[in-house]
Amino acid sequence: MIDAWTWPAYVGILLGAAAFVALFVPILVWESRRMGQIRLMRVVGAAAVAVYGVALIAYTLLPVPDGQWCAANPSPPRNLKPLSFVGDLLDYYRANGLRSLLRSFVFLQVVFNVVLFLPFGGLWRRYFGGRVVTATLLGFCASVAIEVTQTTGALGLLPCAYRVGDVDDVFLNTTGALIGAALAGALFFFVPDARSESRRRGRPRLVTRSRRLVGMLVDYALLAAVQASVALGWRATQYWILKVPANRLDEVDGVFWGGVVGLMLVVVAPWFTASGASLGQRTVWLTPGGEKAGFWRHAARSLMGFGGWALLSTIATVPGLPAGAVSALQLAASVLVGATFIALIVDRSGRGLSFRAAGLAVVDSRA
Repeated sequence: MIDAWTWPAYVGILLGAAAFVALFVPILVWESRRMGQIRLMRVVGAAAVAVYGVALIAYTLLPVPDGQWCAANPSPPRNLKPLSFVGDLLDYYRANGLRSLLRSFVFLQVVFNVVLFLPFGGLWRRYFGGRVVTATLLGFCASVAIEVTQTTGALGLLPCAYRVGDVDDVFLNTTGALIGAALAGALFFFVPDARSESRRRGRPRLVTRSRRLVGMLVDYALLAAVQASVALGWRATQYWILKVPANRLDEVDGVFWGGVVGLMLVVVAPWFTASGASLGQRTVWLTPGGEKAGFWRHAARSLMGFGGWALLSTIATVPGLPAGAVSALQLAASVLVGATFIALIVDRSGRGLSFRAAGLAVVDSRA
């Protein structure tokens, strides 16, 4: 049964997972460039950061009150007396004994406030490579922000204050962040340490098929982001500047020009650079190599893979193109993607179809 204590956990898991998926490509870029490689357990650590961040918000700020709740409940008090929880614990112990104290809400609330911020300090130290002092200060700032939000009704944005503003919570949360940072190696032993990883970021690694696939994924994400930005920008220009009614907005031109701009920036622009590597390849420290490398071979390599798919897909969006031609272009693009993927999977060297067709090697740019 879902109650007031467990449903924020579901919110944290579901929305945290959604945040991790939405940020998956940026996480891969961060890991590759900052740490020098992408390691599975650090990606798992990034998922833990996403889930914990959302769960922290859910447990401390939700549920948000509405006007009806505010009218039926008085404003909660504030505790501005530091360490008052110590007196509460002693009073309960004198009245009920130790065994009862350890099961009481008074004690469990103290423990929960410390435990809640253990991952804060641990993840900051282990995943981000921060120091204990920094983790403690950030934990303090985060706790203060939470308490101020609760006791002021989000600075007056909500109908009323809905939680107790407690200075002791700040003390306990900060203590949790400190302990978590100090015990980061034990709490998050499965996450490779950011500092040791970043110190080795300049070492060349073997060229693998997984690195090539991540590079392609980054290129695709960049292309999709540019296309979407241009298309949305065109629609916004039509509606807000050209005053075109919403039911007459032209989507086709926006999609086409989004494809053109994306093609030029993500696919064609790298041909003119010294290495010829795409942005996705640069992300995973890969670059075309060989004595024959040059503009035309870079262009040929690109068009025999991701660049060719992007070109065919963009042509398929030309306004007024016959339906048969659109279908043929989309089929050709799909066949090219399938061939590129299969060729890369079976090629242990990581060259795949595009590099082999252009007569180029693929090497680690740090070598």
